[in-house]
Amino acid sequence: MNDAKPQRPGSPTILGVSVILFGLFVVQAAYQIYLAHRNHLEVDADLGGELADAVFLDDEPAPESVGWPQWRGPHRDGVVRMANLATEWPKDGPPLLWEKAIGRGYSSFAVRDGRLYSLFQEGSKEAVVCWRVEDGAEIWRYSYECRADVDYPGPRATPTLDGSRLYSIGSDGTLLCLDAITGSPYWQKDLLREFHATAPKWGVAFSPLIDGDLLFTSPGGPDGNSLAAFNKITGELVWKRLDEPAGYSSPIAATIADTRQVLFFMGRSLVAVRANDGELCWRYPWQTSYDVNAATPLVFTARRGPKLLHYVFISSSYGRGCALLKIETKANNRFKVKVVYTSKQMCCHFASPVRRGPYLYGIDDSRLSCLDLRSGRVMWKRSGIQKGSLLCVNDSLLVLSEEGQLLLLDAVPEERPPKAEFRPFRGGRCWTMPVVAEGKLFLRNEQQMKCYNLKK
Repeated sequence: MNDAKPQRPGSPTILGVSVILFGLFVVQAAYQIYLAHRNHLEVDADLGGELADAVFLDDEPAPESVGWPQWRGPHRDGVVRMANLATEWPKDGPPLLWEKAIGRGYSSFAVRDGRLYSLFQEGSKEAVVCWRVEDGAEIWRYSYECRADVDYPGPRATPTLDGSRLYSIGSDGTLLCLDAITGSPYWQKDLLREFHATAPKWGVAFSPLIDGDLLFTSPGGPDGNSLAAFNKITGELVWKRLDEPAGYSSPIAATIADTRQVLFFMGRSLVAVRANDGELCWRYPWQTSYDVNAATPLVFTARRGPKLLHYVFISSSYGRGCALLKIETKANNRFKVKVVYTSKQMCCHFASPVRRGPYLYGIDDSRLSCLDLRSGRVMWKRSGIQKGSLLCVNDSLLVLSEEGQLLLLDAVPEERPPKAEFRPFRGGRCWTMPVVAEGKLFLRNEQQMKCYNLKK
């Protein structure tokens, strides 16, 4: 006789449902914790209230006649003015003027007087190259052996035009001063070796800055070898300062409270030094995973009554988020950093944000986003951009997604559909910032560049 008791009908089903429900609860709880972390915004009430009543002072956008002489354009802010911009495109985009296969790399373009400059890698060599804007014909090339051994090989930095000279930095820290017309070298330096610096994990990425008579760099070496300024004509070292590990961001110059300063977003902090002698003005710690502070800071000024207010916006990826800093002066021309707010949103990886009035537009990890600079509140997000890049032309955003989709959108705090879009690239990462100059749009992916007519 089998005297085993029969199980109650439905018992396993009840147990299974309970497990599933518990699993769903855990997932939902984890998601709510993630959202709470991701949407975290901490605001200083007094500083936020001060900014809420302030009037933003906008720099006049650079006219297209000055070209695009350096990283992020004439003012290093990713903003340019263009007459007769075509805002309606055919299905296949604006007219393609020419396209050209090039070596590997992520360097953006410098453009002036009918010439286009960038860098790429072929084999063991990197090259600085000059092309004719009209048809993409190569004018000159200067090649050098590259010792960098990094993932995603190829130069990162954008060359800088100053007068008749062109300055470039390779992924191994090779600093060059070349004749912009002929490509002949004036002088050359090995930044990593000269300043005892360790090569960054993903290669040297900052673009050289010219301000006045000086060329500013950030080798990232120890014991006073972190930052270095050279005479731009002779290459002679003028000063070196600090002990900050290297980041991937490009320096910018700004006048804050009548003091000309150069801001360096290094691997673990944002530092500002006096331009003429490198003396530290102020420092704000900002640590990010792998020391990847890559997006260029934004400096802007607002007015509240008769008082000028100076602000700096920084952002990093890997879940770090963003911060808005207010820079104040103290006695004896000392500076103090106050935090207006920090947020876990607007995590800009290597695409730098742009500003139009009191609103900031950037790529928050993978989504194009609009941030209200007064409050730190996100106004809208648009997915599908991935690790793309953007700039501001007149009152429009020109956005290139990582997968090669180009969009033209209104730079407004209300989400709107694109005014125009098309796909110039299929395949190959599009990590390079687009450039608008001389009525044309210049794009590149890892191994190809294209030139389009943007005029009506």
